[in-house]
Amino acid sequence: MLMLAILFAASGLAQTVTLQGRTLQGGQCSSSDASFYHAVPYAQPPVGDLRFAPPQPYNGTYGDGQDYTSLTPNCPQFGEQFIEMTAPSSEDCLYLNIWAPPDANNLPVKFWIFGGGNTAGSVSNPTYDGCNLASDSVVVSVNYRLGPLGFLALQDGGVGGNMGIQDQLLGLQWVQDNIQSFGGDPSKVLLFGESAGASDTYVIGTLAQAPSLIQAGISQSGGGRAFPGAAAANAFGEQWAGSLNCSDVGCLRSLSLDQLNVTLPENSVPSYNPYSVQSFGAFVDGEVIPAQPADVGVQVPFIYGANSMEYTLLILSTVSSPELITPEAYEAFLNSSYGQAAPLVAQRYPVAAFNSTPFPAFSALVQVATEANFWCPAYQGLNKAVSNGIPVWTYRWGQAPTCPWYTSFPPSVLPVFGAAHTAEIPFVFNNIESHPLVWPNCSFTNDEVSLSREMVDFWTSMAASSTPGDSWPQFTTESSRGINIVNGSAAATPGVVDYSVCTFWQQVRDVVLQSSNDTVVSGGYAESGASASASSSAMPSASVEPSTGGAHRATLPAASLVVLLAALQFFI
Repeated sequence: MLMLAILFAASGLAQTVTLQGRTLQGGQCSSSDASFYHAVPYAQPPVGDLRFAPPQPYNGTYGDGQDYTSLTPNCPQFGEQFIEMTAPSSEDCLYLNIWAPPDANNLPVKFWIFGGGNTAGSVSNPTYDGCNLASDSVVVSVNYRLGPLGFLALQDGGVGGNMGIQDQLLGLQWVQDNIQSFGGDPSKVLLFGESAGASDTYVIGTLAQAPSLIQAGISQSGGGRAFPGAAAANAFGEQWAGSLNCSDVGCLRSLSLDQLNVTLPENSVPSYNPYSVQSFGAFVDGEVIPAQPADVGVQVPFIYGANSMEYTLLILSTVSSPELITPEAYEAFLNSSYGQAAPLVAQRYPVAAFNSTPFPAFSALVQVATEANFWCPAYQGLNKAVSNGIPVWTYRWGQAPTCPWYTSFPPSVLPVFGAAHTAEIPFVFNNIESHPLVWPNCSFTNDEVSLSREMVDFWTSMAASSTPGDSWPQFTTESSRGINIVNGSAAATPGVVDYSVCTFWQQVRDVVLQSSNDTVVSGGYAESGASASASSSAMPSASVEPSTGGAHRATLPAASLVVLLAALQFFI
């Protein structure tokens, strides 16, 4: 904790800001001229009668002359994987972090949503430090409720669900009302996020109110997916609450956080149905999320991107070695993930086709899951936007960072990770030259520094003008053009971003749905007794944010490994 305190420490006090007639004292970034303001409340503490309730706007007064430099508390973390340890946890956690350059005046705003499977993560993670990004824009990151506190659906028990999405929306409204005090322009807000944050960014981008809150959006590894409907989400919620012998919100509010941090037995996890619910996350509730995002499409200019080897880090955040992915485990993964479509996948992606790699079964699984769960959902989102007349752009990230971008793994594992899930984050946050978590005695290359500056410019341009600029070709259904970030390159390369594999994954999707016991209806996938709740053009979905705050990785027996890998298919 001492190291983290030093990382965020102020080197002298920065200029103050006046917010709602009160003076807020921020800190001075040690790596740039920007000022930072931590733990700025945007909502009332979600405790007591507000636990499991929609967020309420902050109704207190900001401390006149108060020091806003302390670490923002983490929202309570749930599960056993991807746990954030960068700050103390508290249910009173609905705060924003804000960074601004000196003398900021009507600058574009970049609003960040972190990932973590909607069960973990925090704005206090140093990887998301905005000091170096706040050079030509104001940067904001939002804490939101996680796990059951943020995403439990228990309609009959008085819990509507999607509280975490409502937190994010309230944070965006706070920016509209207050960001001018920090030098930001509320008419030029870019919403961007990664993994679960990318998925939430995409959801918000499809809402009718999106154009009044944001000018553009970027989903980094997670946009374009379909979401479960209310029936599936509430069935999962009832099962989870039943395991605690609770059936209503009053009972749940009486429980401690430790009591709430439970998981359902492995044998209760559904199989390969891509629209079942296996963890807490956003769902189509008819109110907060009125309609299936995959059917609606984004309402503002948008960038969808993914990395070339998404699943390496996801798997190695769960198991201790790629050697645990044996041919038998790979086969079991396919059967559990794709059901009757598994033979199709095995035929197209046999382990033998990856014999040139050090770990063939591991490489096969990475390729399969990366394509099905990241590339092709993005492709669906792109095409839906084009059909709506919304301009969109795409990228494929292939740069494998020279240095570890989290401290939870050493440089020796980087050749296995490649361009993994989260690999682009230090580049778009401009944290290459002074990254807070770089492994000792490791330096990023000059080419990586140049690439980072280019990516920052792209993101700033999206915030300022709803386009990444003329050098980035706009996506069309005819050309599928975008930019490719090739490993070892100092700049992005315009050209075709290859989504040709998505024709195959569409076939897999068709087999999965046709073999389901539920009903396929016009316009989407219908739950038993429910209206259509997932786009028929959507791919099986998955996203898991790896540990960024000290979560452990475990060596697991093969049987448990298969269950965990199958569960990854449904994590958002």
